[in-house]
Amino acid sequence: MVVGDGSGAQRAGNSAVDASMSLSSTDNPGAMITSVLLTGENYNEWASEMLNALQAKKKTGYIDGSKVKPTGPGNNHESWIAVNFMVVGWL
Repeated sequence: MVVGDGSGAQRAGNSAVDASMSLSSTDNPGAMITSVLLTGENYNEWASEMLNALQAKKKTGYIDGSKVKPTGPGNNHESWIAVNFMVVGWL
């Protein structure tokens, strides 16, 4: 298994697993991934903290558009949908 080669992918056996397309057992949509709650006055602080948290989880591609939804079944389509809904829950 190769982990941390900078590519964002982990290799298990012969198949590569994209870390941005995976969730851990501690991920849930109700989890607070930052201690800063969004109010009308603290958007910049909240956005910075949220971005840091999403970067740590390798999920920024879901908010900046770089992690494009795969087309059709069999292309990690279901995994993308699950992770996208999780990110929306965190936001």
